[in-house]
Amino acid sequence: MRCARPEDEPTLAEFFTHVTPDNLHFGFLGGVKEISHERLVAMTRCDDAHIHNFLAFSTDGMLIAIATLASDRADRTGEVAICIRACRKHLGVGWELLAYIAKYAEELGLEVAHFSIPQMRRRIIVA
Repeated sequence: MRCARPEDEPTLAEFFTHVTPDNLHFGFLGGVKEISHERLVAMTRCDDAHIHNFLAFSTDGMLIAIATLASDRADRTGEVAICIRACRKHLGVGWELLAYIAKYAEELGLEVAHFSIPQMRRRIIVA
């Protein structure tokens, strides 16, 4: 697991060709059917203190999931979105990412993080 970097753009583009439409639409980029170059650039930027994009790789180096933590401007609350490669769903990857992001959010001093579960299409609160 590590933060996304600008040189990850091609890897992200390839990753999104292996994501289910439901996961893309409901869980990660609401209403988006295709990932634009501009969106990929935004996801690999490191210069916004309120948006943190993390990449999770398998032991063989394949990108298997992306997690984004976006906090409000006051850094009081944050929202988490997780997107998992279709072939790696239902293996606990999302829960591992959520635990990692929750700890990271706590270190930032965020009080509450909202997490979207695509399969349920609703939000739960993680305190």
